[in-house]
Amino acid sequence: MENLPVEILHRIIDNLHSGTILLSIRPVCRLFRAVINTYNRYIYNFEPISKSNFHLQCRLIRPENVIALILFNNEHIPDQISLFMSSVRL
Repeated sequence: MENLPVEILHRIIDNLHSGTILLSIRPVCRLFRAVINTYNRYIYNFEPISKSNFHLQCRLIRPENVIALILFNNEHIPDQISLFMSSVRL
């Protein structure tokens, strides 16, 4: 796995949901954590998300690595936009 170029791993990551990347792949091992930390093409769609996962992902987001962001105020998280703005340092 160490011989696999980071660019190939980033291409694979391009096809995954941001929550899967941060919450399922990143904690697997140090190599994956390093690869995920250098990945800079995140597209965050926070519409279908629980409040606990929302807060967790907000703590892990590196704004400089995000290319798109979709926020919604809905019945699950009625104040999602303001929560995001107060949780993430832009």
